[in-house]
Amino acid sequence: MFFLKRLLLLPVTLTLVLSAGCTNSFKPVESLQNEASTAIPSMSPIAESVDGVCGTANGAAMSSAPTGGLCGAGRASVLSGSGPWSWTCEGAGGGKSASCSAPLPVTMAFDPNNPTTSGHTLFFDDEFDSLSTIDTAATGNPGFKWYTKKFFGYGTEPAANISIANGILTLNPTGSTGSYNIATAAPSSLLSTGYVGTTFGRPAHAYYVEARIAFDQTLTRFGATDWPAFWSLAVEHMANGGIAAQWPGQISGYEHFMENDFFEYDVFSFSAANFFGSARHDWYGKYGSGCSFCQVANPEFTVANSAAGASDWTQFHRIGQLWVLGSAENNYQGSQTMYVDGIPCLPSGSTCKGVPVSWTGNATCTMGPPPVAGSAAFSIGDCQHLVIILGTAVKWPLQVDYVRVWKKD
Repeated sequence: MFFLKRLLLLPVTLTLVLSAGCTNSFKPVESLQNEASTAIPSMSPIAESVDGVCGTANGAAMSSAPTGGLCGAGRASVLSGSGPWSWTCEGAGGGKSASCSAPLPVTMAFDPNNPTTSGHTLFFDDEFDSLSTIDTAATGNPGFKWYTKKFFGYGTEPAANISIANGILTLNPTGSTGSYNIATAAPSSLLSTGYVGTTFGRPAHAYYVEARIAFDQTLTRFGATDWPAFWSLAVEHMANGGIAAQWPGQISGYEHFMENDFFEYDVFSFSAANFFGSARHDWYGKYGSGCSFCQVANPEFTVANSAAGASDWTQFHRIGQLWVLGSAENNYQGSQTMYVDGIPCLPSGSTCKGVPVSWTGNATCTMGPPPVAGSAAFSIGDCQHLVIILGTAVKWPLQVDYVRVWKKD
């Protein structure tokens, strides 16, 4: 939900060339003549140590066993598994070996029209039949599905901006909100967690999140800072001043956290004209050092764009995302794929084009000192818990038929 300034970090490699010293001794000519017939032993070159490095196939979703791009350096071992596949890039000369793997595409084993067929169960569901599921009085009490009291000191969404009629929720804010009107959790000073409500993350292995939404795309305004959005943010960053998102070993307040935007109609602001998008942000750094988030942004990865002319958003459309958490069961290969009306957003898609995002994590989501780099980017979300948020802009009402979340344990 934030504009990200890109910082290009160029690795610098220093190579030191060391030469072995030699010690000379001098002998009389007679001694040299006596030794002339003695063979001088040959010196064997010292083997250079080379670490194994995974190749481009590592972390890439494959429908069949990879045959190329196994190693960037080192010798590839025999593949193991039938999907996902694992192999080792063996180092040479005493160098370290690297463990690599390639997962199956998540779309091969998932049906967004019936998530239960792939082992998912309905975990969260609001059909918006009444306002009773929304804490419109901002009590902060448990038991609600949605809360109007906001994190970060943003105040409370006025109850007058929220209405339900005929099973349809309408959000119609009267002030700028950062596309944040209601959320599945709210700040709480009474609980040690710092929040009350529902979050989504481990120990589940996967989630499918879907909302059926509508809005008038003709109300788009150039340069808008708010827009219709169905998104989420790590509660570790939102609650208790972000202390749970502290990057170990860094200065106090240096956070590392995930933002997962399922859908944003952010045309003219981040996307091109008549485009919508979905993005996953891996934020890190200390907030407020000179500008709002200038020091804490990875580049935005847009995973779905489609011409709005192909869709009339005054009609309801299903927006979904399959989020597969990296875990021991899938060799910590995480991924996310966006769906529109039950169709995955893939590079070859006709209704929705996009590239599913994938990453390689580990059990504790640790990755050494910053910056985030390589296939580890986005893996921090595997160890965090997301708060789902619905929001829009002033004079740009958002209608929501339902929000449903399935999970796979």
